[in-house]
Amino acid sequence: MSLFNQQEGFSPVELNGVTLWLPPAGYVYDYLRGELVEVGVAGEGRPREQQHWRRPRPPKDYEERVRAMEEERRRNPDYQDPVVSRYRHREWQRRLYGYWFMNDGEPTFITGLHYFYLTHYRIDIGYPSFRITDQEVFWFWDYCVGNPNCLGMMLLTRRRYGKSYIGGAILAEYATRMRNVHCGLQSKEDDHAADVFQKAIHYPVRNLPDFFLPDHDQRVTSRWKFTKLDSIIDYRSSVATAYDGYKLMRYMCDEFGKTVKADVMERHRIVKLSLMLEDRFVGRAFYCTTVEDIDERNAQRAQELAEQSDHIHGLHDDGQTTSGLFRMIVPAYRSMNFDKYGRPDEHRNMVFITKERQKMLESGDQRGYLGVVRRYPNTYEEVFMTLRSSTTFGNLSLDITNRIEVLRGGVERKAVVRGFFEWVDDERRRGVIFRKAKEGPWMMLKSHAADSETFKSNKVAEYGTEIWPEGTSDFGIGVDPYAKSMAGANKPSQGAIAVFRKLDLHRPDISDMFVALYLDRPPTLHEFYEEVLKAAFYFGCPFLAEVNVSGLIEYAQSVGFNHFVQYLPGKRTPGISSNRSTKPRMVSLMEGYLLEAMDKIFFERLLIDLLQYDMDDSHKYDMAMAAMIALVACERARVSQAGTWGAEDANTLLQGKTSKTRNRYDISELFQ
Repeated sequence: MSLFNQQEGFSPVELNGVTLWLPPAGYVYDYLRGELVEVGVAGEGRPREQQHWRRPRPPKDYEERVRAMEEERRRNPDYQDPVVSRYRHREWQRRLYGYWFMNDGEPTFITGLHYFYLTHYRIDIGYPSFRITDQEVFWFWDYCVGNPNCLGMMLLTRRRYGKSYIGGAILAEYATRMRNVHCGLQSKEDDHAADVFQKAIHYPVRNLPDFFLPDHDQRVTSRWKFTKLDSIIDYRSSVATAYDGYKLMRYMCDEFGKTVKADVMERHRIVKLSLMLEDRFVGRAFYCTTVEDIDERNAQRAQELAEQSDHIHGLHDDGQTTSGLFRMIVPAYRSMNFDKYGRPDEHRNMVFITKERQKMLESGDQRGYLGVVRRYPNTYEEVFMTLRSSTTFGNLSLDITNRIEVLRGGVERKAVVRGFFEWVDDERRRGVIFRKAKEGPWMMLKSHAADSETFKSNKVAEYGTEIWPEGTSDFGIGVDPYAKSMAGANKPSQGAIAVFRKLDLHRPDISDMFVALYLDRPPTLHEFYEEVLKAAFYFGCPFLAEVNVSGLIEYAQSVGFNHFVQYLPGKRTPGISSNRSTKPRMVSLMEGYLLEAMDKIFFERLLIDLLQYDMDDSHKYDMAMAAMIALVACERARVSQAGTWGAEDANTLLQGKTSKTRNRYDISELFQ
């Protein structure tokens, strides 16, 4: 029984893209008896300021009682000291089922593994402190163990967070209570695996209380062999084949992003098989890493594995990711300076991180900036951030990162709101409204989230049975759709939509800018197509879609939105093809926009995509593609001659329009 399983009376908690189920306060689920058991909430009677984690201790005379009990057992082998027995039984119950305690007025639940880690797993600094982020990591691990479609978890966070100790506890807790299991460890290098084993497994296990430490072979220090359980914890070389042919029940891969001797992807393929029985996941893996100071090839392979572990956007029909793993990041701003309640001082941490980054930007040190970002990553994208000059917009990387830091300083938070579109009364022709929602797939400038003096939504007209967009002079939409098939892809492509507001010389401050972005992969293509139609209706403009993936345009035409489908100049078929001819021109248009109006971009996600964009491998960068298509849709020609890509060649995409073509969506001529 785990937090993955829904039970009557349990409460749902959303964490890292999954739903966990917590037992009622003061209760734990006894999976041996199959029922809830009341255990109470520790510290419930204390004043609120004294309600925080306190490591439970054994009775004061515990050691003396144990010695006396052992002495008595020489005469009476069945003798049990009642105090010792109650304490040991209590600790086993908590280790197996979890623990509740009061924390600043809130009943707080930790899993049995987390309790084991906090109470009995002594590390280099003593026993760990309670941290809310650790609580979330152990919750998520418990979910992964209980989910039959999950092979384990991948933890990404800053250096020296303590992830190796967490991984060590995962292996040790399992091997010291289960019979005939093999738990294995690998790391970036052979010597490092030995170091991790000694500090994160051997030393803490050696210091477990006697009732948690099984009989073991004391002659060997390079592994733990528990003789009566017939279970093993060992470490192996970092090579891909180290565990080939073995049956593993728990596996830890420490610093997988810095692996030197092996191909990370090939090693995972072999380990994955070792954790499976036929077509089922029977074992579980814990991967963790930072990626500071590694070469680009290792970073790329590590990123591929991370992309294959995206459980939020990359689940297949069977509920599994490509790698089998589910990934989690503990942002740097949530990983330091914890108070006595285990809460990080997020504001203090953000100020520190921002200052460290700004120092590098002000000095023009791109490599130094990259090092700081990777050392203290706040998002998944930052974990694998690169400033390679070989990226398509590498010549603008410093300017882009400067703008990213400005947005992170609070500018984006003040300007952008998340949410979703919905049809009024669930009917296409009644209109579209935008609803705010923290987890919504749409990112919208607040100035366009509702009607105002400067923005009017749903500028659409009906003429007979046909509907026409009437906001074409103001907006344009670029769409990068996705295919249903995910064959051959490390990470399934997402659907991306970018809405651009055309230049208004009377209001340049609120025009010539991206006003809304969408990035998601709904369960069905139909849902994505509807998102495109809702956006086109809301902004009253046609959409220009990439046609390398078919389906969207046909769908729009089949439901009466044929006038919302945009044609390029001189083309008889709608949409735009992404190929060797059009890509460089679209890139040039975006380069021109970045040179001329980067301070009008308020979406960090778009800038990160542009920073990483590789024209030769563009399928990974859905948001960047949608934004470039939107510039084409809006005829946003570049003026600046600076940069890498030629302005003249780019503008050929926008040339050749006669007045008749330009007014394709201005239907007033038809009714004069």
